[in-house]
Amino acid sequence: CTTTLPITNYRFRKAMGWPITPGDLYQAYLPTVLRDIIYGIVRNKVMTGLVNMNPERAGTNAGRFANMFITVIASCVISAPGNELRGY
Repeated sequence: CTTTLPITNYRFRKAMGWPITPGDLYQAYLPTVLRDIIYGIVRNKVMTGLVNMNPERAGTNAGRFANMFITVIASCVISAPGNELRGY
């Protein structure tokens, strides 16, 4: 986040034709960091919970696929409000 946020903000502001100042490169830093932390925590908790619920299934290709799919969807949905906070 610390290294990619300035690049993302630069590209966004350039595409919108807005002026770019050094302070703009780290705009919305705290909400972005919090969103990424929440995403990581949820991802670890959901994956651990799914594997512990059915360890045999987690050992199969289909089980690994399903667990990763559910984990990523849950993490994205739960951390999504952080995307809205970045706009303020």
